[in-house]
Amino acid sequence: MTASAALHLLESFDYVSEGNINGVSSYNGGTGFASAWQGTTTGTSFSVDDGLGHSHGGNDPAGLTFSGLSATGSFILTRVSAPGGAQVNRTINSTVASNMTSGTLYFSVLVRPKFYSVGNENMAIMFGTSDILDPNAKPVTSASGDSIGFALRGSGSEIDFHAIAVDGGATSISALGGIADTSPQIHMIYGEITWGATDTITLFNSTTNTDLSSFAQFATLDATLNEGSFDTLHVAGQQVSSLDEIRFGSSLADIGITSIPEPSAALLGGLGTLLLLRRRKR
Repeated sequence: MTASAALHLLESFDYVSEGNINGVSSYNGGTGFASAWQGTTTGTSFSVDDGLGHSHGGNDPAGLTFSGLSATGSFILTRVSAPGGAQVNRTINSTVASNMTSGTLYFSVLVRPKFYSVGNENMAIMFGTSDILDPNAKPVTSASGDSIGFALRGSGSEIDFHAIAVDGGATSISALGGIADTSPQIHMIYGEITWGATDTITLFNSTTNTDLSSFAQFATLDATLNEGSFDTLHVAGQQVSSLDEIRFGSSLADIGITSIPEPSAALLGGLGTLLLLRRRKR
């Protein structure tokens, strides 16, 4: 596994107690942030939650876990038993945000759709400007500003996962159906965002473990964004899917992906083979 280059953001929801995010400044853990989680919908916001005792879609684990991933928190971010939609966000440290918008950015998140009311399972996690997202839109969108990330939305009996980008309020998404979930399970989604004249996001999914070989690409999307102004992590949606273990970094190792071969190890292996062949010829 390669050495960690830079872990920009980490949110494992490692808190003392559960509760609604609105007005609770104590939900300020993790790494790389400049503020606590802030809610925008009074009384029906997302909650830091232990995942138990829900009438909507049954119980979640008390903190989502995934084979191979070092998970530290005992809570999840979710929204249950509430009509309409909501949005929460955290402002990112300005130096960290600047480092996140050069070169290539990687992120990962654990996601568990609940399948209680499939048509209302509509959620996005996005990196962008401080504009408020509209959680009731399908897909989740914003009135202005730019952002990019991962989203899911329910339709019929399935929940589709896709990439999403907002450019000055104009939303574009990748084709639906790359993943079409039909029952509750934990997914590890990782994304690769390449910044440039054209910004590109590519998404990968695994439901088994963090080994790179277990991930399959399911979406890619191009956009032209003003990423220099990005300063906020957003989560928005309706009911009732759960998120945990949010990571942003500058390498796959930073975001928890394992079994990444070292270039030096591969080179040494090749040299070893050549030396062995040379000795046999003698």
